[in-house]
Amino acid sequence: MMSKEVFNEKRRLTLVMTSPLSGRIPILVDDLLEATRIADGVKIRWHPIVRGGMMDIACYLIELEKDRVLSSVVGVLSAYLYDRLKGKADVKLEIENIDVPLDSEGHLRRILIKILEKSGKEEIGKC
Repeated sequence: MMSKEVFNEKRRLTLVMTSPLSGRIPILVDDLLEATRIADGVKIRWHPIVRGGMMDIACYLIELEKDRVLSSVVGVLSAYLYDRLKGKADVKLEIENIDVPLDSEGHLRRILIKILEKSGKEEIGKC
């Protein structure tokens, strides 16, 4: 059963994608300089990092505004990410340093719930 938790403060999650194949990582934002609004209270922002070695790397910050219900945020976010990443077998996804298999939206949803429920009032969101 999913919690009816409501965020009391703004939260940020890091999302990192890697691929051994150059140019295969999808762009998740509309503009590299501004946050893209996914839904009311949920935004994703590109976060520049140094690319190293033979791996393509993309990092994003997911911003969750306060006073949002956990189940609503997770539903919107998991659908958004899964829709953009499904079928990309060579892309590896990590959220808050947890490997996230892209085999189903349900799996992605469960991991997001786990991360957000345990984060509580901790500061998260470092790439």
